[in-house]
Amino acid sequence: MGDFGMHLAAAIEAKGHTRLAFARLAGCPTSLVSEVIRGKRKAPLARLESWSRLLFQTEAERLAFVRAGALAHAPAVIQAWVAELRTGPASPRRRG
Repeated sequence: MGDFGMHLAAAIEAKGHTRLAFARLAGCPTSLVSEVIRGKRKAPLARLESWSRLLFQTEAERLAFVRAGALAHAPAVIQAWVAELRTGPASPRRRG
C-alpha cells in the first residue's frame, strides 16, 4: 500500500464507509478505489477534489489530501525530496 493509499484508506474508514460505499458515493468503480489503496494505481487527478469533499470537513484537510494525491504522481526523486523537506535530511551512513 502506498502512502496515498494508506491516507485514502484511513480517511474512508474514519468516515465510517466501506470501500464499496465510498466508491458508490464518489460515482466510481470499487476496483478504482481498491487499486489506489493497494498502490496498484494512482488516484485520478480529476477525482481528488471531489473525493476530498466526501471525506473531509475542513479546507485544510481537503487541501492536504489533494496535495498528497497529486504528489503521488510525481517522480520518486521528487517524492523523496518532499519527504526530506518535511522530516529533515536522513542521517549520513557511516562507512567503515
